[in-house]
Amino acid sequence: MSPTAEWLDFSFRFCQAHPGFCERIAKKYPGITRMEMQVCMAARSLLSNKETQQILGISQRALWSHHHWLRELDPTLTGVKLEVWAQAI
Repeated sequence: MSPTAEWLDFSFRFCQAHPGFCERIAKKYPGITRMEMQVCMAARSLLSNKETQQILGISQRALWSHHHWLRELDPTLTGVKLEVWAQAI
């Protein structure tokens, strides 16, 4: 399955399991990009970094970059695992 098809399947299942998550993130962080939102969704689902890279079709460096920008959006993320933060939203 291609990363795009895999993401679409994941996204559909995610929205059923976590209704309103994306809306809450978008409201709290209006400057969030689509890819950062996808990283948040993967973190909320407790996907590993490797699984997230695979499903989004991005490199490890790109994933780290998105983690960095999420920490820029929310300074309270410093020192907190992204997965823990995403569970609280």
